[in-house]
Amino acid sequence: MSPLLCKRYLLQDPLGRSPRATVWRGHDMRLDRPVAIKVLDTSYYGNPTVVSRFLHEAQVAFGLQHPHLVCLYEYGCSNDNGFLVMELVDGTDLCQYLRARGVVATEYALVIAHAIALGLGAAHRCGLVHGQVKPKHILIGDDRSLKLTDLGMAIVNTRADDEFATLIGRRPPLMLNYDAPEQIQGEMVGPAADVYALGIVMYEMLTGRAPFHADTPIDIALQHLEEPALPPSQWNPNIPPILEEIILRCLEKMPERRYRDGNALARSLEGLDKRLIP
Repeated sequence: MSPLLCKRYLLQDPLGRSPRATVWRGHDMRLDRPVAIKVLDTSYYGNPTVVSRFLHEAQVAFGLQHPHLVCLYEYGCSNDNGFLVMELVDGTDLCQYLRARGVVATEYALVIAHAIALGLGAAHRCGLVHGQVKPKHILIGDDRSLKLTDLGMAIVNTRADDEFATLIGRRPPLMLNYDAPEQIQGEMVGPAADVYALGIVMYEMLTGRAPFHADTPIDIALQHLEEPALPPSQWNPNIPPILEEIILRCLEKMPERRYRDGNALARSLEGLDKRLIP
């Protein structure tokens, strides 16, 4: 791969990989600023269906700005392959943060959850569903900013098992830890799926563990579909009952029983914030 995209973006160091793309630290030579650049995997070079869908989803997300969403600056095609240019957030992600600390203090967990719920709410208002909310996609900046990334791969209120998903391959088993029941079943995915995933993230932040554990992906999927999550206070008795109620509502099996979108969840967390945090 050429280190220079479109004679403007210099690829520097890889920051991370997903099943379908690599994210690079880069530099915008025209504006002289650091950026993050996501490039589709080389196996998709020249595949018009994958590249076209990748760019279409980027087009929908382009221009959406919110303090808790990573900004998408540009998208395009180079050498018959798609790329996204995004805001670079120096810091860590929530996945690494949890590995280092195990459990997040209730006050900070609320701050994180509220920020991400607000970011999701902004996306939901525009008809976007993130579809992959998980700790790895929640960035904690060195400047204490909190931002949700990967919105450029959002779902535009579509099915979880469409042609694009088939072409790029199914998600790795670990992703099932954050999939809502309707995603697992390949049904229509709406904002409530993101609420479910953020509920799991809140559960993990406060307990240090996921609500569902099993030896195989199939068993994990069945738990998402059939078994209620154990109350998180069983693992952390210091969780306030009202916060536990919010988390368990997020984890309802039926989408209509959850908060309808990120903004509704954020409002509940705001009220809780005033009652629990001095």
